[in-house]
Amino acid sequence: NLDTIPQPFLDQAIAMLPLVVLIHVGMFIGFGVHRSVWGFFSAPDVSAIVKSVFFGTALIAVAIFLATRPEAVPRSVFTLHSVLLIGLLVANRLLFRDHRGRVPHVLKSKRVLIVGAGMAANRLIEDLNQLLYEPVGILDDDPDKHGREIHGVRVLGECSQLTKLVREQRIERVLIAIPSATPEEMQRLVGYCYAAEVSYQVLKSLQDNLDGTVSND
Repeated sequence: NLDTIPQPFLDQAIAMLPLVVLIHVGMFIGFGVHRSVWGFFSAPDVSAIVKSVFFGTALIAVAIFLATRPEAVPRSVFTLHSVLLIGLLVANRLLFRDHRGRVPHVLKSKRVLIVGAGMAANRLIEDLNQLLYEPVGILDDDPDKHGREIHGVRVLGECSQLTKLVREQRIERVLIAIPSATPEEMQRLVGYCYAAEVSYQVLKSLQDNLDGTVSND
């Protein structure tokens, strides 16, 4: 309650701290929390943290209740401990990943426009954040997606606006991220790129990337 910690509780906490640390470290190692790469922190890593904290806290609770009288430990401690530990472990990794993905604008070499606001675009933007590319915006013909954002990149409008936006936003390359597009749809999109006189790349699948495995002009 943000008051002074009662002396019995404080003494108990200090006495049990080495055991708490030992158990949690063991659980982190057992669930592989230490093996995750912070720059690519994702849902499986969150799951590993939650599991390790849950089982570690449960084991700590059992150890404390076996070592001392239960009334010396408030029951809420275990819930608060778990929530705070998970929050801190996840937050610092997310902040690191976000910071790592923000390449200074002075280093970015190409301003790109993405066509398609689906799963392929989601994966593509994550990859672009690690490279020297600056995603300026997204185009999609679905009006429900207009104005929304994917990883902070806004859907600016319909694909027919490509030529206009290329000139206004000084776009240097267009990335077409619609693997399910029909030949007719793809021909239309490529036509927009030719009209705008801008280079383009077509991602055929989520596995395609910017190392030459995509078709381009």
